[in-house]
Amino acid sequence: MSGELSSRSFLATTASVYIILLVITVFSFVVIEADWFINHLPKRSAEILVIMLVGLKASLITDYFMELHYAPKWLRGSMYFWILAVSGVLIFIIMSGLRY
Repeated sequence: MSGELSSRSFLATTASVYIILLVITVFSFVVIEADWFINHLPKRSAEILVIMLVGLKASLITDYFMELHYAPKWLRGSMYFWILAVSGVLIFIIMSGLRY
């Protein structure tokens, strides 16, 4: 009985995270492609919002699908630092007006 309960819990958590990832992906697409957002938000703001959402997606994927939430704290911390560092560099590039 305990194994069945934990299996259901695992499936519920996995399904919830998958739905959250799907919603974030669709919202990111809408922010970048929809005319309403382009007309009402500055382009830089939309790009920064999408980068922040990508960082959130990366942390969800590493935690729940790469089993990082069972890893030692130093490993989780280094992964979160990496996500923040990459997001920060990309946001800095956008804010400074540099283009690739």
